[in-house]
Amino acid sequence: GSDSTRIYLDRALIRGRQCEDPVALCRIYNALGIYAVSIETNYFGGIEYFLEAMEYARSASLNRFYLVAQCNLANTYYMRNDPAGLKYAEEVCRLGTEWGYDYLAFGGAVISAYMHYMLGDQDRALEYILRTLPDTDKFGYHTELYSLYANILHAQGDDAGALDGRGQLTLMRGAGAGHAAGQNLLHCTHTTGKALLPARPKSKS
Repeated sequence: GSDSTRIYLDRALIRGRQCEDPVALCRIYNALGIYAVSIETNYFGGIEYFLEAMEYARSASLNRFYLVAQCNLANTYYMRNDPAGLKYAEEVCRLGTEWGYDYLAFGGAVISAYMHYMLGDQDRALEYILRTLPDTDKFGYHTELYSLYANILHAQGDDAGALDGRGQLTLMRGAGAGHAAGQNLLHCTHTTGKALLPARPKSKS
Protein backbone atom coordinates (compact mmCIF):
# COMPACT_ATOMS: atom_id res chain seq x y z
CA GLY A 1 0.00 0.00 0.00
CA SER A 2 0.91 3.66 -0.11
CA ASP A 3 2.01 3.71 3.55
CA SER A 4 4.50 0.90 3.02
CA THR A 5 5.82 2.64 -0.08
CA ARG A 6 6.45 5.79 1.92
CA ILE A 7 8.22 3.82 4.65
CA TYR A 8 10.41 2.14 2.04
CA LEU A 9 11.30 5.48 0.43
CA ASP A 10 12.13 7.07 3.79
CA ARG A 11 14.41 4.16 4.67
CA ALA A 12 16.05 4.33 1.25
CA LEU A 13 16.67 8.03 1.76
CA ILE A 14 18.43 7.40 5.08
CA ARG A 15 20.64 4.75 3.48
CA GLY A 16 21.36 6.94 0.47
CA ARG A 17 22.47 9.79 2.71
CA GLN A 18 24.68 7.44 4.70
CA CYS A 19 26.33 6.12 1.53
CA GLU A 20 26.50 9.59 -0.04
CA ASP A 21 25.54 8.03 -3.37
CA PRO A 22 24.39 10.86 -5.68
CA VAL A 23 22.76 8.50 -8.21
CA ALA A 24 20.75 6.79 -5.48
CA LEU A 25 19.81 10.13 -3.92
CA CYS A 26 18.66 11.50 -7.28
CA ARG A 27 16.43 8.47 -7.77
CA ILE A 28 15.08 8.54 -4.22
CA TYR A 29 14.28 12.26 -4.17
CA ASN A 30 12.64 11.95 -7.58
CA ALA A 31 10.57 9.01 -6.31
CA LEU A 32 9.62 10.96 -3.18
CA GLY A 33 8.51 13.85 -5.38
CA ILE A 34 6.34 11.57 -7.46
CA TYR A 35 4.86 10.04 -4.31
CA ALA A 36 4.18 13.46 -2.78
CA VAL A 37 2.38 14.71 -5.88
CA SER A 38 0.50 11.60 -7.01
CA ILE A 39 -0.39 9.97 -3.69
CA GLU A 40 -0.41 12.80 -1.15
CA THR A 41 -1.44 15.59 -3.58
CA ASN A 42 1.31 17.59 -1.89
CA TYR A 43 2.59 19.81 -4.66
CA PHE A 44 4.81 21.95 -2.45
CA GLY A 45 6.43 18.82 -1.02
CA GLY A 46 6.90 17.38 -4.50
CA ILE A 47 8.54 20.59 -5.68
CA GLU A 48 11.00 20.48 -2.79
CA TYR A 49 11.91 16.86 -3.51
CA PHE A 50 12.44 17.52 -7.21
CA LEU A 51 14.64 20.50 -6.40
CA GLU A 52 16.71 18.28 -4.08
CA ALA A 53 17.08 15.70 -6.86
CA MET A 54 18.22 18.44 -9.23
CA GLU A 55 20.77 19.71 -6.72
CA TYR A 56 22.35 16.29 -6.23
CA ALA A 57 22.35 15.71 -9.98
CA ARG A 58 23.96 19.09 -10.62
CA SER A 59 26.68 18.53 -8.03
CA ALA A 60 27.61 15.18 -9.58
CA SER A 61 27.17 16.26 -13.24
CA LEU A 62 24.39 13.71 -13.73
CA ASN A 63 22.78 15.45 -16.66
CA ARG A 64 20.01 12.97 -17.43
CA PHE A 65 18.90 12.76 -13.80
CA TYR A 66 18.97 16.55 -13.62
CA LEU A 67 16.65 16.89 -16.61
CA VAL A 68 14.28 14.14 -15.46
CA ALA A 69 13.82 15.87 -12.10
CA GLN A 70 13.48 19.27 -13.77
CA CYS A 71 10.86 17.96 -16.18
CA ASN A 72 8.93 16.50 -13.25
CA LEU A 73 9.25 19.83 -11.46
CA ALA A 74 7.87 21.70 -14.47
CA ASN A 75 4.93 19.32 -14.77
CA THR A 76 4.13 19.72 -11.06
CA TYR A 77 3.93 23.48 -11.52
CA TYR A 78 1.67 22.92 -14.53
CA MET A 79 -0.62 20.73 -12.42
CA ARG A 80 -0.85 23.59 -9.92
CA ASN A 81 -1.76 26.05 -12.70
CA ASP A 82 1.44 27.88 -11.74
CA PRO A 83 3.32 29.64 -14.57
CA ALA A 84 6.52 29.61 -12.49
CA GLY A 85 7.24 26.21 -14.01
CA LEU A 86 7.52 27.53 -17.56
CA LYS A 87 11.20 28.46 -17.23
CA TYR A 88 11.99 24.89 -16.10
CA ALA A 89 10.07 23.33 -19.00
CA GLU A 90 11.79 25.54 -21.56
CA GLU A 91 15.21 24.80 -20.08
CA VAL A 92 14.52 21.04 -20.25
CA CYS A 93 13.68 21.46 -23.93
CA ARG A 94 16.83 23.49 -24.59
CA LEU A 95 19.27 21.40 -22.56
CA GLY A 96 17.73 18.12 -23.68
CA THR A 97 18.37 19.18 -27.25
CA GLU A 98 21.93 20.33 -26.50
CA TRP A 99 22.84 17.22 -24.51
CA GLY A 100 21.22 14.73 -26.87
CA TYR A 101 18.39 13.49 -24.65
CA ASP A 102 15.66 13.42 -27.27
CA TYR A 103 12.85 12.17 -25.04
CA LEU A 104 13.56 14.81 -22.42
CA ALA A 105 13.76 17.56 -25.05
CA PHE A 106 10.40 16.30 -26.29
CA GLY A 107 9.01 16.35 -22.74
CA GLY A 108 10.21 19.89 -22.17
CA ALA A 109 8.58 21.00 -25.42
CA VAL A 110 5.32 19.27 -24.51
CA ILE A 111 5.07 20.95 -21.10
CA SER A 112 6.12 24.30 -22.58
CA ALA A 113 3.33 24.02 -25.15
CA TYR A 114 0.76 23.21 -22.47
CA MET A 115 1.91 26.06 -20.23
CA HIS A 116 1.95 28.68 -23.00
CA TYR A 117 -1.55 27.51 -23.96
CA MET A 118 -2.64 27.80 -20.33
CA LEU A 119 -1.21 31.34 -20.22
CA GLY A 120 -2.98 32.33 -23.43
CA ASP A 121 0.19 32.79 -25.48
CA GLN A 122 -0.96 30.79 -28.48
CA ASP A 123 1.89 31.78 -30.80
CA ARG A 124 4.50 30.34 -28.42
CA ALA A 125 2.28 27.35 -27.68
CA LEU A 126 2.06 26.67 -31.41
CA GLU A 127 5.83 26.97 -31.78
CA TYR A 128 6.40 24.30 -29.13
CA ILE A 129 3.59 21.96 -30.18
CA LEU A 130 4.91 21.91 -33.75
CA ARG A 131 8.24 20.72 -32.38
CA THR A 132 6.58 17.73 -30.73
CA LEU A 133 4.24 16.44 -33.44
CA PRO A 134 6.90 14.77 -35.64
CA ASP A 135 8.05 12.73 -32.64
CA THR A 136 4.69 11.36 -31.49
CA ASP A 137 5.21 8.10 -33.38
CA LYS A 138 8.46 7.60 -31.45
CA PHE A 139 7.46 8.86 -28.01
CA GLY A 140 3.67 8.56 -27.92
CA TYR A 141 1.06 11.08 -26.74
CA HIS A 142 -0.23 11.32 -30.32
CA THR A 143 -3.88 11.83 -29.41
CA GLU A 144 -3.16 14.21 -26.54
CA LEU A 145 -0.80 16.42 -28.50
CA TYR A 146 -2.96 16.64 -31.59
CA SER A 147 -5.85 17.55 -29.28
CA LEU A 148 -3.73 20.35 -27.81
CA TYR A 149 -2.76 21.41 -31.34
CA ALA A 150 -6.46 21.67 -32.23
CA ASN A 151 -7.14 23.69 -29.08
CA ILE A 152 -4.35 26.11 -29.93
CA LEU A 153 -5.61 26.60 -33.48
CA HIS A 154 -9.15 27.05 -32.20
CA ALA A 155 -7.93 29.69 -29.71
CA GLN A 156 -6.27 31.49 -32.63
CA GLY A 157 -9.59 31.48 -34.50
CA ASP A 158 -8.47 28.85 -37.01
CA ASP A 159 -11.32 26.38 -36.66
CA ALA A 160 -10.71 25.03 -40.16
CA GLY A 161 -7.16 24.13 -39.20
CA ALA A 162 -8.36 22.59 -35.97
CA LEU A 163 -10.59 20.11 -37.81
CA ASP A 164 -9.17 16.61 -37.81
CA GLY A 165 -9.37 14.17 -40.70
CA ARG A 166 -12.95 13.20 -39.85
CA GLY A 167 -14.08 16.82 -40.01
CA GLN A 168 -14.60 17.07 -36.26
CA LEU A 169 -13.07 19.58 -33.86
CA THR A 170 -10.78 17.65 -31.50
CA LEU A 171 -11.18 19.90 -28.51
CA MET A 172 -10.65 18.52 -25.04
CA ARG A 173 -13.04 20.26 -22.67
CA GLY A 174 -13.38 20.28 -18.88
CA ALA A 175 -11.52 22.35 -16.31
CA GLY A 176 -10.11 19.35 -14.45
CA ALA A 177 -9.09 17.21 -17.41
CA GLY A 178 -5.47 18.28 -17.59
CA HIS A 179 -5.00 17.99 -13.84
CA ALA A 180 -6.40 14.47 -13.66
CA ALA A 181 -4.49 13.30 -16.71
CA GLY A 182 -1.27 14.76 -15.39
CA GLN A 183 -1.71 12.91 -12.11
CA ASN A 184 -2.34 9.68 -13.98
CA LEU A 185 1.17 9.88 -15.48
CA LEU A 186 2.91 10.36 -12.15
CA HIS A 187 4.06 6.80 -11.65
CA CYS A 188 7.18 4.65 -11.93
CA THR A 189 9.17 7.57 -13.32
CA HIS A 190 11.97 7.03 -10.85
CA THR A 191 12.58 3.54 -12.23
CA THR A 192 11.98 4.15 -15.94
CA GLY A 193 14.02 7.34 -16.04
CA LYS A 194 11.33 9.02 -18.10
CA ALA A 195 9.89 12.41 -17.40
CA LEU A 196 6.34 13.22 -16.43
CA LEU A 197 4.16 14.66 -19.16
CA PRO A 198 0.68 16.16 -18.94
CA ALA A 199 -1.82 14.42 -21.16
CA ARG A 200 -4.55 16.98 -21.82
CA PRO A 201 -4.75 20.74 -22.04
CA LYS A 202 -6.24 22.63 -19.14
CA SER A 203 -9.12 24.95 -19.84
CA LYS A 204 -7.92 28.52 -19.88
CA SER A 205 -9.30 30.78 -17.17
